[in-house]
Amino acid sequence: MRHFTIDQSGKAEDTSMDTILAFSSNEIQYSIRISKKIKQNIFTQCQKKHKTNLALRLFSYGLYLLLKEKVDKDSIVIIDDEYPGHGRDIKQYLVQHLGLQKEQIKFTLIGKKDSAHKIAYLR
Repeated sequence: MRHFTIDQSGKAEDTSMDTILAFSSNEIQYSIRISKKIKQNIFTQCQKKHKTNLALRLFSYGLYLLLKEKVDKDSIVIIDDEYPGHGRDIKQYLVQHLGLQKEQIKFTLIGKKDSAHKIAYLR
């Protein structure tokens, strides 16, 4: 099984800075950037319609974009617990959109020494 660790730099709800979502596995490293301008537009356009958990939705969708072509039925996804108490909602979104099983997705604090952390904060 291939293990992916994921970290975020710049919270999804912080519209004053870009958000970087990065993953690292033994084989590959990859990151995506959500610019602050895109986040500002999303929050301006969607805040009235989706007041609750807009940041959580953006984070979940970012994870989808990060992983959609990289994970499969043999993958384990370990996500830094950026939004404590919301792991179930994030997991449900990823299961629904990536076709993963609940058991394939875990939340934990991955720490600053993890490669995913280094990639997210250096991009």
